[in-house]
Amino acid sequence: MERWSARSFASHTSLSLLTKFGSFDIWPRPDGTDGYRDFARRAVEVEIGGHPAKVVHLDDSIRIERSIGSPKYLSHLPLLREVQEQRRAMGLD
Repeated sequence: MERWSARSFASHTSLSLLTKFGSFDIWPRPDGTDGYRDFARRAVEVEIGGHPAKVVHLDDSIRIERSIGSPKYLSHLPLLREVQEQRRAMGLD
């Protein structure tokens, strides 16, 4: 098994990992963005397992998934847009 290094990790624009908890996608250099700073300013802080973590804002997630353009990600867009509309109707965004 290959060990991860900064170089091997940085060589990917996206990773789709399968864990014992299910699939987990990571975008070291997200498609459709100018890099980390482009979406980090709107990142949302959440708590995961008692630890703070920043996750991409829903609007940016939609932009990234649309830019990737694969059937897997395009199939997510109707649900993500519905959640986006609901959040806006509730004044959350």
